[in-house]
Amino acid sequence: MSVDAGEGQEHQDIPNEFQEHLDLTRDDRDLKRKTPPGMMYYFGVKRQDKREFARKRVKQLNMISEQHENQKAELGRYHDPELVFSIKTEEGRGFLESKLAKDLQNVQVNIVSSAESNEGKWIVHSKDEKFGKLTEALKEYHKETAITFLDFIESFDKIPNEDKEALSIKEKPIVGEESITLDVELEKLKMISLQTNWLE
Repeated sequence: MSVDAGEGQEHQDIPNEFQEHLDLTRDDRDLKRKTPPGMMYYFGVKRQDKREFARKRVKQLNMISEQHENQKAELGRYHDPELVFSIKTEEGRGFLESKLAKDLQNVQVNIVSSAESNEGKWIVHSKDEKFGKLTEALKEYHKETAITFLDFIESFDKIPNEDKEALSIKEKPIVGEESITLDVELEKLKMISLQTNWLE
């Protein structure tokens, strides 16, 4: 209980509910919440059969590399062909395109054409004709504990010749010695390999 010490004197033994709150200093710093690796950019479930997946994908890359070497041997006298192929991503998996592009760039693969209107197929280009870094990433894939870009890749494929045909030819095939106007798409691959600022 409290004791009256006279006018102007503070009361002692004041119950807690009547005491003033502590003078706490407000911390207005912008503290960023730590996010597990991969969670900011990739959304989904990690692949379970990583070793088998990696084995098949390395085999696909070896085939693409071999076909490219054959093409260089055939055309090398007239032209130095660029290594262009496609990457198929799994449907229904969420990721940021900028993050995928940056991770692919880390293994020396650059996106030429987005998959947005191409049924999940990304047209890509690489200066690494042996796929050294990408193959190494696949071999180490089974050790990854976080979700990575490899969890969203379904396959690596050579671009079929029919996909290279002009749209006008597909719609109206050439008959005999008919003269027609072709639509041609050119990509500045060497410039694409140098462009990195857009990924930031």
